[in-house]
Amino acid sequence: MQYETFCAANSGEGFISFFDTLVDEKKMHVYYIKGGPGSGKSTLLRQLAQKAEEAELIRCSGDPGSLDGIILPDQKAVVIDATAPHSHEPHYPGVGGNLIDLGEGWDPQKLDRDKIMELTDRKKEIYRCCYALLRGAKNLHEGVFSALYAYTSPARIQAAAEKLLRHNGLWENRGRKGTVQRRFLSGITPDGRVTMNETIAALSENIVLLEDRWMIGQRLLSYLDNRLSENGIDHINGYHPLLGKSALQHILVPEYGISFVSRDGVFPLDLPEERIQKKLTIQGMIDRSYLSDHKNKLTFFKRLQREILDLACEKLADARTLHMEIEREYAKGTDFEATRSLKEKLSNNIFTQP
Repeated sequence: MQYETFCAANSGEGFISFFDTLVDEKKMHVYYIKGGPGSGKSTLLRQLAQKAEEAELIRCSGDPGSLDGIILPDQKAVVIDATAPHSHEPHYPGVGGNLIDLGEGWDPQKLDRDKIMELTDRKKEIYRCCYALLRGAKNLHEGVFSALYAYTSPARIQAAAEKLLRHNGLWENRGRKGTVQRRFLSGITPDGRVTMNETIAALSENIVLLEDRWMIGQRLLSYLDNRLSENGIDHINGYHPLLGKSALQHILVPEYGISFVSRDGVFPLDLPEERIQKKLTIQGMIDRSYLSDHKNKLTFFKRLQREILDLACEKLADARTLHMEIEREYAKGTDFEATRSLKEKLSNNIFTQP
């Protein structure tokens, strides 16, 4: 089976990444691909993925049509795009991590220096505007919706979480610490606000749907995360792409075929109805009188937040257009034949190693 995730996000905290959690060179063979725009990194990653039966495809949040990396569990291999903004270097060169430099195919004499610099500077300015919008959307959440926590019952959240654990056989302690994979299953992208619905469906026979209109269900998910870890149950945490690394949006427990998924009215969900085991309304845990008094304001600010995110997505689309122009400029000075042997050697190393 192959499925897709994001390992980085355009967020209210700027560009954030979990790529550092992938590069455990003591457990996996890690390959770091270097090379600028248009050097064939994403194409190489797709070609490698086509050879594997089992793979996690890590999509690029700046262009979901491109890959930032792949995880090949059968080959115990991780291959990542190690250029900016998620730059990495091998920790144990040659024995744990291997550097693949596709920049060897460049002929600087054929590159239009001034045009590439001008396009790159314009792209940086667009990203600056995008992140300013995302900061505003995150501040809006913290200034408006986070106030709801004071009117939410911690006891009801804990009781609901414990009931979910028991109902799904997740409450028994295995006597070890559960491992956690950190990912994003939604994204703020040039293609709009997206959710990896296919991944959730592929890893979930049963889904608990948290109706979380005001985006405060992360407290229940944080409680579940802690209890799953304590009980020795491995799981995948899907963090909120706007709110950052401290805010959970989804939790997937593939071993048990169960997922806890938030529907917040911001990121679209399209899941098979027959997989939804239970719907839990988080709004019901908030003081009713407070919601009644503030409903119109909350609805207005929620709509405003979506509008801000859509503006940010438009900026990302403009940045992608410029990036494609930059790639075309670099392609004019790239000899793809010069790096063919590197790509073939990488493929052979991954798929023929014992």
